[in-house]
Amino acid sequence: MSAEVAGDHSDDTTPFVIKYALSHDEFFEKLERAFRISKELERQLKVSLKRDLGTHNVQKPIELDVASNPDGDVSKMAESKALKRKFSPSTKPYRLVVLVTIRHSQQRTKFFTFVDAKSLDKFWKDYVNVAKSSVSGLIKKKKKKKGGKKT
Repeated sequence: MSAEVAGDHSDDTTPFVIKYALSHDEFFEKLERAFRISKELERQLKVSLKRDLGTHNVQKPIELDVASNPDGDVSKMAESKALKRKFSPSTKPYRLVVLVTIRHSQQRTKFFTFVDAKSLDKFWKDYVNVAKSSVSGLIKKKKKKKGGKKT
C-alpha cells in the first residue's frame, strides 16, 4: 500500500491526503492532530460516515436501470409485490467508512478508516474520548451565581 502525501511535513499544519485505510490507532492519532490543525487555522473539520459496499453485490432492480432497460417504469416497482420479494434487503453486515476532511484554501487534508460491526462499540468509545478532549474550548462553562439567596 502506498500513501500520496502532499507537501513538506516539517510543519504540523501541512495538508496531506492518505489514499489507504488507517488502523484505528493511526486514525485517532491523525484525528487529534486534525482537531488541533482546524482549531489553529480556524478551519472546518468534517467527519463523514458512510456504509462501505465494497465488493458486495448490490443489485439494482431492472425498473431503475434506465441505461439497459429504457422501457422500465419506476412506478411499477411500488406496485409489484413480486419485485419486493425478489429484491429483499441484504442482511450482510457492512463496514462503516469514517472519513475526516479539513480544507486548506485549495488543498484538503483527508484520511479514513474502516470499522467492522464487531469493533464498532470500542471505536465509538475511543472516538468520543478523542472528540471530547479535542473540542474542550466548545464546552460551555457554568456561570457562578452572583450574591446569595435572600430570606
